[in-house]
Amino acid sequence: MRLSEPPLKHEVPPPALGQHTDEILCSVLKKGDAEIAKLSDGGVD
Repeated sequence: MRLSEPPLKHEVPPPALGQHTDEILCSVLKKGDAEIAKLSDGGVD
């Protein structure tokens, strides 16, 4: 198999585990700061 372009270069590392959790809880699941803090305190990352 021959590729017409060189392979992709990944210059930015992948996100860390849990890096975007607060953003998703807030924007997608509509959780408030208090609910997010409670989840975080309970060990949910």
